[in-house]
Amino acid sequence: MLIETSSTGLALCTFEGNIIDANTSFLEMIGLSVDEEKNINYFDLIADEFREQEKKYLNTLKKTGTIKPYESIYLTKNKERIDVKVSGKMISIEGSTYIWLSVDNISLQKAYEQQLIIDSHHDSLTGLPNRLFFNQILRQTLSRAERSHKTFALFFIDLNQFKEVNDTYGHECGDILLRTVAERLQTNIRTDDFVARLGGDEFIIIFESIKNQNEAITVAKALIEKTKQPLVIEGCEVTPSISIGIAFYPEQACDAETLLRCADKAMYHAKHQTSEHYFIYDPNQ
Repeated sequence: MLIETSSTGLALCTFEGNIIDANTSFLEMIGLSVDEEKNINYFDLIADEFREQEKKYLNTLKKTGTIKPYESIYLTKNKERIDVKVSGKMISIEGSTYIWLSVDNISLQKAYEQQLIIDSHHDSLTGLPNRLFFNQILRQTLSRAERSHKTFALFFIDLNQFKEVNDTYGHECGDILLRTVAERLQTNIRTDDFVARLGGDEFIIIFESIKNQNEAITVAKALIEKTKQPLVIEGCEVTPSISIGIAFYPEQACDAETLLRCADKAMYHAKHQTSEHYFIYDPNQ
């Protein structure tokens, strides 16, 4: 009775994977009826990429008589994937040796953990990667560029007259503007480029595909043009405008902090001292 009413899935299997018996929780977890359990091999329940791992654990079980809990992925009768935590031990019944498996469905826990990771790495307003995520990606990009002796461009982007929009239409409208610009930036870059929101009205893009200043200028002009399409906020037409500062690795800097500072200075120059609203960092300016 304790086995049958347990919320943990319990199954008795041969080392070949034949299911001898299973409780209701196990059968419900994988969507099987009592009549179907004897026709299913345990290894058929394992996602393809986990089958070899599963066989290794069972080999360990043969040698030690028990296995510590490990995570795997099962396939239900309808081929839905569920995250599970499995433990097992070897038992003897009437002279025959079997595997006694204990299985818990941890899909909700894994989904919650994944959402926590997403939330901690993304900006809640725009959905873009946040400063924390950007710093991680920038370090990885720098390491990759250093190993391969390649260059890449960093675009530091700031909205022009964003304070005026907030003051005139309110913060909710300012949020609409930020989300719109974020969407337009993301839409108009390639999938292997990386855009993030640093905070406030500042965005950053890593362009590993850009190798020289001419390419950078072409991309900057295109982003400025694509971003400035008018939108209506509170019944009034607003035309977004951005300024872009550009810095290159390793031409201007070889570390993350200095590269970001160079791009920031270039953006400030573009915002206040140019009419084109883009500028490539120059230490003499």
